Amino acid sequence: MIVTDLRHYPEETMILGRLLSGYGELEFDIAFLLQFALADDRDIAFKSLFGIRGETARIDIADNLMRRRYEAAGLGNDYSEAIGAMRHCLKIRNQYAHCHWVRNLSSGLCFVDVEEVARAASEVDLASLHQKQVTLTLLREQEAFFAYTQAMFGFLNYGFRAAIGMMASNPRQRPIKPRERPLCFCRTEPGRSHGTHSI
Repeated sequence: MIVTDLRHYPEETMILGRLLSGYGELEFDIAFLLQFALADDRDIAFKSLFGIRGETARIDIADNLMRRRYEAAGLGNDYSEAIGAMRHCLKIRNQYAHCHWVRNLSSGLCFVDVEEVARAASEVDLASLHQKQVTLTLLREQEAFFAYTQAMFGFLNYGFRAAIGMMASNPRQRPIKPRERPLCFCRTEPGRSHGTHSI
């Protein structure tokens, strides 16, 4: 058994496990979107997407190949929202995939971005590492956002097939759009605080 400070937070650990493992399911859903955009060619879609390394590169390749087709089908706004949500899910996933967990007796569960430590000009001081607090409420919000993103992909999948005549109608209801994107400790704005993000 791998020993980390997460052992003190069983419910948080379960959600983190679902986020880290669930991200791959979102990539799988994108592959199906790409399949139908490429005239139902699953072989080309899956090999184009998973034949390259890097999560951002996969989103970019899929987006370049299928965006115009979804726009032409009248789904441009929903498509843009879904891809934007996927990019936010990637940021959430990455911050937890490359971190060290800390049980802070005053703040609770925290993590340290070890790649951020490596980029610092100063000498590494383990006693003064920047700890980022992760609450159970935040993790639940992030998991709900992953579920929303997956539901958007399902809605687009059937919506596109209905638009091009492969199906009579879209059997999926459009998922309810969250008011805000959940907090993510992104690296895009060093030195600034990170609040919630509007969609």
